[in-house]
Amino acid sequence: MELNNNGMIISSLENKLEDKISRLNKFLGTEISFNPESVLSNIVLALSVMQQNLENQIAYLVKQYDINTAENIYLDSLFERVALSRYSSNPTTFSIKVSGVPNCVIQKGELILTEKATGQIFYNSSAFQFNNSGFAFANMQSYIEDNIPVNTGAIFSISNKPSGVETVFPDTVSDVVVGNPSESDKDFRERFKNNGNNNEKCTRNSVLMNLSKYTGGLDFVSIADVNSNQAVPPGAIKVIAKNIVSDEEFAEAILDNTMAGISYIGNTSVEVTKCNQTFVVRFTKAKSISIDINVVILLKSGFYRNSVIEEVKDSIMKYLSKKTFGLKSSVYASNFLISVLQTAGVAAVSDIKIKKTSSHVYESAINLAADEVPVFSASKIYVICDEE
Repeated sequence: MELNNNGMIISSLENKLEDKISRLNKFLGTEISFNPESVLSNIVLALSVMQQNLENQIAYLVKQYDINTAENIYLDSLFERVALSRYSSNPTTFSIKVSGVPNCVIQKGELILTEKATGQIFYNSSAFQFNNSGFAFANMQSYIEDNIPVNTGAIFSISNKPSGVETVFPDTVSDVVVGNPSESDKDFRERFKNNGNNNEKCTRNSVLMNLSKYTGGLDFVSIADVNSNQAVPPGAIKVIAKNIVSDEEFAEAILDNTMAGISYIGNTSVEVTKCNQTFVVRFTKAKSISIDINVVILLKSGFYRNSVIEEVKDSIMKYLSKKTFGLKSSVYASNFLISVLQTAGVAAVSDIKIKKTSSHVYESAINLAADEVPVFSASKIYVICDEE
């Protein structure tokens, strides 16, 4: 092991073995070489392995004091010194309509749902009671704290059906708040580097990073200033976002992460009170644009039409659960081609087109505006089935 201005250098096990045998020969005045059948050679080998393991442990600890190589709790400890904390993980939450026995109470955790398209599992995060008509809205939460998107048209099966519950209604998902994983070491370092002299209010990039935790990711927030958009006057910023928190919480986050004296441009106005002062924070809420997908397939012989149609919808929704379409997305019909072709029972795809639900014209591509985010639902996937 060597320590110099470039850090720590660890020699290989072979070099350690050679060095020890050389020192031993000098000490004994012999010319022995390594022999795996020799007791002395095996003692030398054991000492070399012990030294190697010790050096590896020292090297691991040494790298935890460098922000470029520190990991996990060690990186957390380094950044705590500059009052910077890692973003914690959160589950995905939503509300869904359920029917059951009037006035029956379902306790927390008793109702378990599985999303058909993704296989993700959710449980009711709080108790709920059916009204006199036998309906209720259950607050659901994912078991896994990660970025698990749930579409408003998601279809669920009941994995654990407590007494008193009859069914859940498709297309009744609302109040979706997509979860997020714990901030990775890479993103944590990047946020630190964007702070600018440890002040998180210095740069446009750092503001983007900080606001992204309130939108589910960088794809769902944009910031324009005079440097990036000449239409924005000096001293002002225009934030466009699909926030997953309340407008009040998001406006407060904008205020907390921008410098004093900044003015805000947007179509949503929120009053935020800080230190007995009231500030008006404006931002633009992204529009959710519903997308229709129309697919014409050729059915393989021996497969049931209705089953294949449902499988095609499931395949497309599974693809969408792993693909992110954010602000100003370009959506191509060809995006969905492979997932359809890989569906059992599909011999070929004759045609595939998309359109905004509000439009009457199908296209091969849709380019959304800077303040638009596409939204997909199984109920907006139309499959036409021709037989071989």
